[in-house]
Amino acid sequence: MIKFLSDYIFKDFIWKLAALMAAVLLWFVVLNIEDPLQKRIISKQIEAANIEALDKNNFILLSTDKTQNVKLNVQCKRSDMSKIYNQTPIIRATYDLSKIDESYNNWLGDPISLPIDLEYPTQTYAVLSKDPESVKIMIDKRAAESRDIVVSVKGKAADGFQAMQPEFDSVVIVSGTKTTLDRLETVRAEVDVSGAEKEVVKDYVELRGYDSENKDITDLFSFNIYGIDVAVPVYPVKTVPIKARMGGTPKQGYYVSEVIVSPETVDLVGPADELTDISAIDLSPVQLNGVSSDKSWDYKIWDYLSNTNVTIKSDSVSNVVVTVVVEPESVRNIKFPTGNISTIRDDNTMVVQMPKDPINVALRGPLDVLEEIKPDDLQAVLDLSGLSTGIHDVELSFTTLPQKVQVSGKPASLRVVINEDASFATVVTAVNTEELPEQ
Repeated sequence: MIKFLSDYIFKDFIWKLAALMAAVLLWFVVLNIEDPLQKRIISKQIEAANIEALDKNNFILLSTDKTQNVKLNVQCKRSDMSKIYNQTPIIRATYDLSKIDESYNNWLGDPISLPIDLEYPTQTYAVLSKDPESVKIMIDKRAAESRDIVVSVKGKAADGFQAMQPEFDSVVIVSGTKTTLDRLETVRAEVDVSGAEKEVVKDYVELRGYDSENKDITDLFSFNIYGIDVAVPVYPVKTVPIKARMGGTPKQGYYVSEVIVSPETVDLVGPADELTDISAIDLSPVQLNGVSSDKSWDYKIWDYLSNTNVTIKSDSVSNVVVTVVVEPESVRNIKFPTGNISTIRDDNTMVVQMPKDPINVALRGPLDVLEEIKPDDLQAVLDLSGLSTGIHDVELSFTTLPQKVQVSGKPASLRVVINEDASFATVVTAVNTEELPEQ
């Protein structure tokens, strides 16, 4: 069997080979003469056309896939098919950027679909289909804005000191795109004052941009300056009392039982030499004229720091409330022994003779306090120093009156007669010590 096949194949082999070659040659000849149509799927890179039109309208091409291709189903004669792959493209796929005008201002940063345009010799080639039909791009606009710089002070100054508002150039020009500038929340620099007891000075503090979520987006922009000089004053803190003052008198028959100042102190911050001059905040007097019930007054500490470089510590209150508690007062007449009166004399050898009868004094104040006072509890001083020979009305000074109690009416006085050689003084009568109706 094998011998039969071998004889069949190699018999007249030369003539058979020649016939095959002639058939192939004839096929090529016929093919070139007929030049039939062919279809083929080719891939073309999509190019941007008229990009200069974007510059004219201040747009920029934000992003596009430079490797994005379109698949074309192309039909042409067989002889023209090979030309498609030449270095000089026969077929170009483009998207036209001249169609982007001001009407696209609301599309900044959003995907935009532009149709894919084909350029090719239509008399030679036919594009039966393309995939995709359009290309997606994103555009934006160039923008520059002036932005305020925010300097964040990190850390805490040493105990007894406070960092003040930083001093720096406060404006920077930020350049980028419209959509990125819309994202920019703050341009910030940071200075650390931890443990500082004096001014902190930094020659260069880097600027960084942050969005609303505090994400660093500095790389999306360019700044006209990338760093600033910052000085942070650091001043000592001083605690001073707040003092209330009274003006006028309550309505007759009433007295001030309590004065409440809230808060009682305030923490001040400022240069040490100016703080030294402030020992207290003396509030302007509250006006009590005719007051017959509790009343409050509001004060602003700032009003007492004008024309100074002193301020209020950041965590200290700046408003003060002064409340005056007014209550009805009572009057009690007390007769206290003259033995409870001590004297002040220029010459201790002067003999002072007091009357034997007790002296009446009318006291005004809270009823519960007046009721607790015993005659022997009262002590008074009669000051005779500097008095010459003759008759004198000398005011008594009470030294042991309880708080909120005072002499009612005119001050209690005694009439004193001093003899010619000023060696003897006689208290002959009491002046302004009459009894008052008790309340």
